[in-house]
Amino acid sequence: MARKSKYEELVEPKLETIEGLYRDGLTLEQIADYLGISLRSLCNYKNQYPELAEALRRGNEDAVYAVENSLLRSACGYMYEEQELTKSGQIVT
Repeated sequence: MARKSKYEELVEPKLETIEGLYRDGLTLEQIADYLGISLRSLCNYKNQYPELAEALRRGNEDAVYAVENSLLRSACGYMYEEQELTKSGQIVT
């Protein structure tokens, strides 16, 4: 039986986590550190394995979408109500 590659051991089982980390704003270098591999290896894997490239694309797409929505709301004067609980226990809007 052949030994699993580093990709199969360290990266493939964590594709969903990688997508989430990229969505949360981590850089490729930080993701490589999290996985215990070099940035160069991560970039090579990204070029070699379409499922990794797709996970990174989805993570980036989600982050860009969230930023676009925030900017649009801010530009259009987005308003919201916030409620706070005072020290005396009253709810203030």
